[in-house]
Amino acid sequence: MRSQKNSRTLIEDLARRCGTNMAYLSQIAYGHRRPSPQMALRIEKETGGQVRREELLPEIYVAPAPVSVEERNVSERMQGI
Repeated sequence: MRSQKNSRTLIEDLARRCGTNMAYLSQIAYGHRRPSPQMALRIEKETGGQVRREELLPEIYVAPAPVSVEERNVSERMQGI
């Protein structure tokens, strides 16, 4: 029971910080509604990137391509020049 109350409090806090209400945020979380692009960005920001805009609106926001270890090493060496 305590865990449910804590979860509810966290969701209420996130909704407040995103400028919306808990009902709307829950509808987004359960896939019943889609957020606006602006709301997707707010959710990403307020969750510290734990929920990414690419997950919420993949047709608008394309996830960055993975970078191989070799590409990362080359990039790091180039930055050191």
